[in-house]
Amino acid sequence: MMQSTAVFSRPGHFGRVDWEFDDRTIYVSPQGMPMEMYPLRQISDFSGDDYTLQFGLGGHKFTLSRLGAEGPALRERLLRRWPQLRAEALCIDGGGEPEHFTTQYSTGDQPLRPCTVLLYDDVMILAVEGCDVTPVYLSSVSHVVRDESAYSVSFVRWNRTGGTFSRMGVRTDEFASSLDEARRRLAAEGASVLSTHLPTLAPSAKAALTARWLPGEMIPLAALEAGAPGIGDALITNWVATGPRVHEAEALLTDASLDMTFVGYERRPDAGTSPLWLLVGRDWEWFLENVSDGDFATYQLSGGPEVPSLVGMLLKSQRFTREALYLPLEQLTGARQDLAVPAAELPFLVQLRERLHGRIDHDDFAAWRESVNRIDQGDRSA
Repeated sequence: MMQSTAVFSRPGHFGRVDWEFDDRTIYVSPQGMPMEMYPLRQISDFSGDDYTLQFGLGGHKFTLSRLGAEGPALRERLLRRWPQLRAEALCIDGGGEPEHFTTQYSTGDQPLRPCTVLLYDDVMILAVEGCDVTPVYLSSVSHVVRDESAYSVSFVRWNRTGGTFSRMGVRTDEFASSLDEARRRLAAEGASVLSTHLPTLAPSAKAALTARWLPGEMIPLAALEAGAPGIGDALITNWVATGPRVHEAEALLTDASLDMTFVGYERRPDAGTSPLWLLVGRDWEWFLENVSDGDFATYQLSGGPEVPSLVGMLLKSQRFTREALYLPLEQLTGARQDLAVPAAELPFLVQLRERLHGRIDHDDFAAWRESVNRIDQGDRSA
């Protein structure tokens, strides 16, 4: 355990302290006061240099300065341990053991900023200096470009946003190759899922879907039909028909606009399943249905065109739970306490929770259909 002295600043205190770090928690002991503990999983950002470190927690800023000779080693260990612990706390860590890369990151016209990247099987976790960790799910990446002369690697998402990793030196090729390989494995996994669940779809149609419809991607049914004609019928007769919600799916799809009907599936490689989700929008009301698992209610959401993307982020995370979406924060305790941090601090989950207006149970199909129809007619009290 590292131990030394520094000057510590936080709301209500400024002065010299003893500090320790055990790779999971920063311990600070102000003179004449009890020891204070700052778990890395609760810290929302880091910035500074080798001798002054600033971190955020609970909306406040804390600073360790005058670190002396121990500063560089502390900073290196913090920036290696914090991104993974924080990603685990937010429930956005991916599959497999991550590869660590140190780089400079920029988006658009923004300047380069120091960044640590964790590359998992299915997601990149970016820890940009001064910011909370954020996921870049590989299923949302349309293509990757490497610039060997600039030692940089850029990625572009399907929605045309993206970013550039620079100044990676000799690890540029290693990073680009690892990223390409992870994306190839994910595409192969997606192709296997489609072959399993859509056996009657023409091979040419399945081939057209393989590169675009990857785990977690909520795609408009209109776009899927354009690239793979007949997929709507194949979804009902193959994938939906094997689950418990075929009648609900048919009811939601009746008179629904193909442009406002989105479908996506979860990545659950350990479980050997790929639950299918249906999202149907009518004006500013949305119905989210898991057609593969019997113990999920229909979720009623309100919002605009951002809703499918938010739902997709939730499906990509692999950590979707009913309680994280609908339970009040004060009830996320005990066995559910690990959900409290993402429910309060993970941006896309916070936004979905804000848009959730209710759940419709499946105890009785006639009662379920009546509730859906009532909401369609403008009554949110169902």
